Amino acid sequence: MAIANNIRTILMALFVGFFVTACAGNTGGSGSSSGAARVSSSGGTSDSGVAYLKRNVADRIFFNTNTTGLNNAARATLLAQAEWLKQNGSIALRIEGHADERGT
Repeated sequence: MAIANNIRTILMALFVGFFVTACAGNTGGSGSSSGAARVSSSGGTSDSGVAYLKRNVADRIFFNTNTTGLNNAARATLLAQAEWLKQNGSIALRIEGHADERGT
């Protein structure tokens, strides 16, 4: 029983340590703490930067209901995004996908 209590105490200490470490932020203000910050600062006003992507290319692609196929508008958006990514390979991004509760 004493071993189980020791293991439980060690695990709790590790959990608290991880929690405190995860909550620590970059308060120094120098450098960037995330890929999104790097993307924003490197985009500038050039025609190939993030500003161009936000201004000229849609950021979302929707599937038609109950199908996995893309319509022509979604394909065009996807191709424009892919072309932009080819020209800006150093940009970090996140791809997310969501479905409604029925999965349609």
